[in-house]
Amino acid sequence: MFASGLFVLQKTMLGKIGAFIFVLAALTLMAIGVFPENVKPAHYYASVVFFMLFPISTFVISATFLLKAKVKLGLFTFLVAAVAVVVWIIHWTIPFGSGVAIPETLFAVSASTCSIVLGFNMLKEASHLSK
Repeated sequence: MFASGLFVLQKTMLGKIGAFIFVLAALTLMAIGVFPENVKPAHYYASVVFFMLFPISTFVISATFLLKAKVKLGLFTFLVAAVAVVVWIIHWTIPFGSGVAIPETLFAVSASTCSIVLGFNMLKEASHLSK
């Protein structure tokens, strides 16, 4: 629901593209739950696609905010996307443990924080529109 709301609220083509990629990321996140780890290779593919789509969508959304002169929100979403990417780069270049629990957790914290901040921003904009 959040991802589709993000799509509806975007006014520019770049914003709609970023929101659409975010919707795809949300669908692949659901697929991770539909295909648990014992359903191979579907779980693995859904995970890889999710961990790729979320930062891509966030980078595009970040560019949209920056173009709309929403600098704080643009820099925040850019930072979230950068953290999500760097976590996996570090994991694959300097392994800091067996398995993927640590990078998945760090990624989830950044993605959740981004969604919460964007959600509050969407509520704030909606309240201004209704006045």
